[in-house]
Amino acid sequence: MGVDSTLLECATTPVLRLYGWDKPTLSIGYAQKPETDVNLAFLEAENIPLVRRPTGGRAILHWDELTYAVVIPSHSKFFGSLPEMYATIALPIRNALTSLGLSLDDGGRAAGIRNNPCCFATRLGHEISVNGKKIVGSAQRRLKTAALQHGSIVLSIDAERYANCLNFTDLAKRNASLSLLGGMNDFVTRPITRDELATAVKEAFARTLELEFEESGLTEEEMRRAKVLAGKMDR
Repeated sequence: MGVDSTLLECATTPVLRLYGWDKPTLSIGYAQKPETDVNLAFLEAENIPLVRRPTGGRAILHWDELTYAVVIPSHSKFFGSLPEMYATIALPIRNALTSLGLSLDDGGRAAGIRNNPCCFATRLGHEISVNGKKIVGSAQRRLKTAALQHGSIVLSIDAERYANCLNFTDLAKRNASLSLLGGMNDFVTRPITRDELATAVKEAFARTLELEFEESGLTEEEMRRAKVLAGKMDR
């Protein structure tokens, strides 16, 4: 999260960052309240770290997934309003998933559960689903100089563990949320690996948006800044 925040602060050119997690970790949106939305006792008992994202949205239990961060400076041709950027970024992701054999639901607002701490039990029109199950969760953070969009592309999901990380107002809402959770490997004949997914996403961004990528890393100063920001996001 510190690296993504630094990329947003220092944005001079569009960036696509793809990564995974070394252990199950719960992230919450920048406006979420862990005291009300998160089962802190369960996280402590299971040794699951809790971090706050610089982007909005609701809680995500990261594990068997590919996480992406797209940073777009305000002078870029790809910069636009919040819905415009959601649409721009969703298109190559949809193309990547289709190339891997998934049959995606049509766009448009879909059913979800309101007032829910769980990201993947809420649904908006730009989000990507298969058979009614959202498999990509995304959120943005916008500055005057740039915008950051985060997303989790879920390969598989431990629905019970995810639900146990959260506080639900009633059992019916918890059970309804469980019925909406799934990963992309639930809908393919052969499991897709994170590396395969990362390759497909990178190729789809390059092909769909007519980009040429240049591999790069953070400067020493950016790395120092990322460590400072990371410390502020640990909960």
